[in-house]
Amino acid sequence: MFDFIDFHHVDTDKVDVRATLIDGATEFELHISGTPDAVNIIGATSVVSRVNAERLAGMYRQALESMAADVHGDATCGVVPAVEVERLAGEWNPVVPEPVERCVHEVFEARAARTPDAVAVVFEGVELSYRELNERANRIAHHLRELGAGPDRLVGVSLERGLDLLPALLGVLKSGAAYLPLDPANPVERLGYILEDAGASLLVTMSGLESVPADYAGTRVLLDADAAVIASRPSVNPVPVASPENLIYVIYTSGSTGRPKGVALSHANVLRLLLSADHDFTFSSDDVWTLFHSYAFDVSVWEMWGALLHGGRLVVASFDTLRSPDEFLDLLVAERVSVLCQTPTAFRSLTALAAAGDPRIDELGLRAVVFAGERLETGDLLPWTDRLGLSGPVLVNMYGITETTVHSTYHELGELDLAQPNRSFVGRPLSDLAI
Repeated sequence: MFDFIDFHHVDTDKVDVRATLIDGATEFELHISGTPDAVNIIGATSVVSRVNAERLAGMYRQALESMAADVHGDATCGVVPAVEVERLAGEWNPVVPEPVERCVHEVFEARAARTPDAVAVVFEGVELSYRELNERANRIAHHLRELGAGPDRLVGVSLERGLDLLPALLGVLKSGAAYLPLDPANPVERLGYILEDAGASLLVTMSGLESVPADYAGTRVLLDADAAVIASRPSVNPVPVASPENLIYVIYTSGSTGRPKGVALSHANVLRLLLSADHDFTFSSDDVWTLFHSYAFDVSVWEMWGALLHGGRLVVASFDTLRSPDEFLDLLVAERVSVLCQTPTAFRSLTALAAAGDPRIDELGLRAVVFAGERLETGDLLPWTDRLGLSGPVLVNMYGITETTVHSTYHELGELDLAQPNRSFVGRPLSDLAI
């Protein structure tokens, strides 16, 4: 309890205010009382040690000294003693770097060699094994190299959701280049601006796809029209030419504060994200992920490479399925999806089905739901947690921005989150980051 006491009119010769209002014990295990001449800290040592009580006193002193030094300053600003800043930034926020020595596609190649017959990608009932995905990507990579693709060069990819998408993205990476996602679901004006601004001289797409401006001056690789040429390319892994510090993709922001801007990330950025997050999730080859988000939105990076680099299975949801909560729930149940990534807004449709008593909710195989992209309103989750609790599956709030590679923090929701629905905890930093 914090209690500020200031009697403007009191006869102190007759009334000893401090005797009863400042020093008396209360039911609170930590009681801070302030008067015009003192700040008193009364704490139960079983809860707040003397050392920590003295630290707390130091923080109040720092705040008071700052107020006295600048009486017209910002009353809402945080003032913390230097030793506490050091404790927060260093001792309590240790950074353990994740060593990265390979590129994303090289980690995938090792997985494909280890489990070539395992299912890698599924779309509308059709499957690609790790061997098939690797070989299709290799042929695209060799073809792109013949056309000049290489390290730190951008190759645009404009494809509908389906089985062609992952081989194309992997093929770009295996060529040594970085992919520039151009989702046909976006307005053609935006895609034209991105192509011009990024300067991508190569574009992987399909014939007749009207998402790409007709006046695009670069070289188009048409996966359907050029299929025979691509099929003639070698199916073996290309000789590596990129390093972990080379570009892996450039994703453009929404442009809500002006013109869209391209955020350039490296292979090392993505691998360290997955390595550090794995300390919390322990992903495995048994996990089934969904590609729910657009591959032009950075959460897709977590979905695609999280699945494939851990040897798991990636279920690509069709555009029509994404628009139907019923069909999406059917997909989650049928494919035994275990890791689901959602914006809080998108998850409301599943929460509504849980609230309505839909029996399919109890058939889910989820072990983790990861929220990202928006502020999480925990009060909205109550119909879900009333039905499934907080551990089946665990609910995780991950906060981050495109510039810091998708996710920066981790927070597993607990009872405290549900009890304080007006607060949205973003949690602690991933093990190799500081906040």
